[in-house]
Amino acid sequence: MIGIEVEINGERACTVSTSAVDFLSAMLMWMDDRPWEFQVRGMSESEGVREHLKWLDREISVGDQITIRIVDVQDSDEPADRSPASTES
Repeated sequence: MIGIEVEINGERACTVSTSAVDFLSAMLMWMDDRPWEFQVRGMSESEGVREHLKWLDREISVGDQITIRIVDVQDSDEPADRSPASTES
């Protein structure tokens, strides 16, 4: 299965297979005066229950190097955080 492998400053940060999620996102974010952040998140649904999943959420500094590699991978790392997705419309 296709997935992503993320390294930050040459160190492996996480590996996520698309078999583990229905939606996968790797985001670099900046807002106002807050520090830069890099996140790897996803969403899954199983037996009618939707969950937000988070593998990585960390501050990024000047000089940091982020590598996202598309890989053929069978297994994902376990998410660092899971939370129920809102069911409200």
